[in-house]
Amino acid sequence: MLDPPVQMLRTLPHLGLIPLFILWFGIGEEPEPALVAAGVAFPLYLNLHAGIRQTDPGLVEAARVLGYSRFERVVHVVLPSAVPQTLMGLRIALGTACSPPPDC
Repeated sequence: MLDPPVQMLRTLPHLGLIPLFILWFGIGEEPEPALVAAGVAFPLYLNLHAGIRQTDPGLVEAARVLGYSRFERVVHVVLPSAVPQTLMGLRIALGTACSPPPDC
């Protein structure tokens, strides 16, 4: 339910968002953190989504057999198995956020 709108927003070019962010946040330093956050959110989301999808179905089934509720399965099985992929997304996202401007 969340993936299609995020994928739609991901296709928007960041240079095209700059005028919108200036309109929303004004001229000055305020649009810059919002634009960086928008650029960082997508790699992080994509890697988190991939990590959740790559969860071993056998582990989820074992947790179900052991009587875990749906919430407990997510907290104790799915999210810990998605941590490596999420950290890789964080590494990519922080590299994107901290890259120097092109005129350096």
